[in-house]
Amino acid sequence: MSGRAWQLLAAGVVVYLVVLVLTLPAAMVLPRLLAGTPAAVGGVEGTLWRGSAATLVVADIPSSGLRWRIEPLALLRGRLQARAEARLDEGFVRARIGYAPITRRLHAQEVQGATRLGRLTASAGFRGTDGNLSLQLEELVMDAGWPVRLTGRLGVGALSIQDLGRQPLGDFEAVFRLEAQDVVAEFRDVAGLLDLEANLRIDRELRWALEGEIAPRASAPANLHDALSLLGPPDERGRRPFGLGGRL
Repeated sequence: MSGRAWQLLAAGVVVYLVVLVLTLPAAMVLPRLLAGTPAAVGGVEGTLWRGSAATLVVADIPSSGLRWRIEPLALLRGRLQARAEARLDEGFVRARIGYAPITRRLHAQEVQGATRLGRLTASAGFRGTDGNLSLQLEELVMDAGWPVRLTGRLGVGALSIQDLGRQPLGDFEAVFRLEAQDVVAEFRDVAGLLDLEANLRIDRELRWALEGEIAPRASAPANLHDALSLLGPPDERGRRPFGLGGRL
């Protein structure tokens, strides 16, 4: 058999194997691919190429109506990658999700999502906090359940905290990055009743620390001024330092 014939035969075998894998039932393959990641699925239908799942839980955040479609060109980079979207309570999430079997890393790009903040904070034990949450991640790479690459931002509109009164406090945003092995977020106010600058740091042991400075703007009501006075005397700029910490 000529060299050209061997090449054609090898290409045919590769194509056959790829098609075989991608047409496997998703219910048989997907749970194994997600093993060891912070994600779990239920009610899986269709194939690995194109399918759906009734439920998806990622890091204890539930969603439903998951749908995906494989992007075959990513296979050339050794990555199983798909466009996916799902519904959240009062929101949505969509992204390009990839998994590299050799490195066992989970990749996420072009992530967009929105939901009510109260839906997430209540399940995490922070009741009485609400707002309109939006998420945009340019890139997220997870290795053994922890980010090794991260760039993106989080926005909260019309934030309200029950202990600080019923009025919305304003709009805020956080820009995420990795610093050493820690997840770091820089918070700032966009508009509203508060002048805020703060930094959040989360380490691999899920210990977190939030430190910053805050001040009420002139338009803030008296009860908000009174609440912030509990932080202690302000500096020459009218700001008060604060710090919180714990473990997730």
